Amino acid sequence: MYGVSTTINIIGAEPVTLAEVKEHLRVDFDTDDVTILALIGAARGYCENYIGFILCLQTRFTLFTRFEDFKLYGPVASIQSITYRNELKEQVTLLADDYEFTPSKVCDLYPVEKWPIGDRIKVDYTAGYEPENVPRQIKQAMLLLISDWYENPADSVRRFPTASKAILDMERVTIL
Repeated sequence: MYGVSTTINIIGAEPVTLAEVKEHLRVDFDTDDVTILALIGAARGYCENYIGFILCLQTRFTLFTRFEDFKLYGPVASIQSITYRNELKEQVTLLADDYEFTPSKVCDLYPVEKWPIGDRIKVDYTAGYEPENVPRQIKQAMLLLISDWYENPADSVRRFPTASKAILDMERVTIL
């Protein structure tokens, strides 16, 4: 089960650099740098939402209503804390020895023995890739999206370009 997940802070570099995007766009002037940087962040966020996992290293938290086998948006680099409200309505922090996780695109979080009884679970964690580890095809899809948005700044009725969608479909995570 996925919970409600929120990015706290972007701590890593974007998957594509301003220089890479400007080369792709064949832009050799600086007046559009602020716009291009905004498009880089927008394309990364769009791709993350579409494919179902995190590209740029970031700190996040996810809230769950009850204990069960959880799924976090990965790849998870580390878990800072898991807190919950126990039966006495006290805030408790789980020990790191009480749980394990798989560092994959979809991170499974599960107990070593069994979950305690409680609710209002909050998982604080770090997820995402270093820029050099983001799959090349996802970077290419980002470049195609940025190019389309840069060349067509007005809102359009289509969802996103066919080529970038085809690339991202190969990486998209499906939860059964």
